[in-house]
Amino acid sequence: MNQLIGREILKSIQHYKFDNTKGDLLPVTAARKFVRENKINGPAIIEVARNKFTIDKFYWCNKGMFSAAFVEVNHVNFEELRMISTKLTAEGFIPQQSEMYWGMESREPNYEFMYA
Repeated sequence: MNQLIGREILKSIQHYKFDNTKGDLLPVTAARKFVRENKINGPAIIEVARNKFTIDKFYWCNKGMFSAAFVEVNHVNFEELRMISTKLTAEGFIPQQSEMYWGMESREPNYEFMYA
């Protein structure tokens, strides 16, 4: 459920796309260069086309650059996304905060994989 909510939050922020198919840089390096050259302020999603089949997505914010998949799951750890979440909750786009798990302390640990 947290990942679905995170996905909805990320849809509401600004997206930038660019093509890196002819570039020699790794996708994250190309995304950082793109942010620096275009003076992009966060929060923003940077989509880098690696080839015609693969698009890498990164989240850019004050803390740095993160994988968009990581941010979908851990959106509660980012202050600017919490503010967006509160706004979307008030508008009815996502469930009430009392129905969501806010932070790791409310999650049940998965002991099956902890001691493998």
